[in-house]
Amino acid sequence: MANSSDSIFTLKNATTAYKKAKVDAWKLHTINATDFMQFEVGFKENIVDFLADISWVDYQKILSDDWLGTWSYRIKKVHPLEEEVAGEIFSAPVKQLKGCSVKSVDFRVFADPSVKFHLLSAFWIAMVAPKYNAKLRSCVYGNCLRHGQNPRAAGSFVGYIGKLQEWKKRAIGTTKELLNQKKEAIVVTADATAFYHSLKPDFLLNETYLRRVGVDLTAEERGLTRLLISAINYWASQTPLKSGLPVGLPVSAVIANLALVEFDSIVCDRVKPAYYGRY
Repeated sequence: MANSSDSIFTLKNATTAYKKAKVDAWKLHTINATDFMQFEVGFKENIVDFLADISWVDYQKILSDDWLGTWSYRIKKVHPLEEEVAGEIFSAPVKQLKGCSVKSVDFRVFADPSVKFHLLSAFWIAMVAPKYNAKLRSCVYGNCLRHGQNPRAAGSFVGYIGKLQEWKKRAIGTTKELLNQKKEAIVVTADATAFYHSLKPDFLLNETYLRRVGVDLTAEERGLTRLLISAINYWASQTPLKSGLPVGLPVSAVIANLALVEFDSIVCDRVKPAYYGRY
């Protein structure tokens, strides 16, 4: 384990990351309470082992289902019979399975991360992600990280409801303003199909990408990022999809945001719309 006073691999940093990892996992409904409780039974020993694994980069140990966790299928969308939909809206797709005839069901591959994979996610978010995240434009409203590393802050992310409301309010407000000025307005909404499942994290260390966005990493930060990339790619290789980001692992949301930094620049600087917001 690194002992240098300026090393990121310290018990304090790991403990802070663990606190945030629990909140992040709970908010994404990927928390296994039993696993977290077992981790805390021998917390000091387990956190020291975690630090040893990631600082010495024990790939043979880390790139395994025991260290990273597994995956499962979860319901993405339920297609009921046409005559039974009746305009009902369900907060969760699984609720549609109760009391109606189902035509078909869509499933998606979902991560079942281990405590250590959640901890690696939160540790990277705390120690490295701020350098990348600083390059995001103000047009990004989704999955925004908290500024600073206050150990008392709940989780790694800013609450999504406030950001969602701001995103919608600015879009509607800009449209109304244009119409009040008797100007034509075209409102475009778009979504990327299977974005998480088609995205690989390797770009995080691509030299061209780093140069374009202006991110400069230390040796430890590069090593930790390389480990995270390897862990995600190994996890993905064990799924039917064989690639992509783990849906349900908090760091995936951060990586997905970072993948669109250059797209945001193109829209803002070349297209120059009256309003552009990404959530």
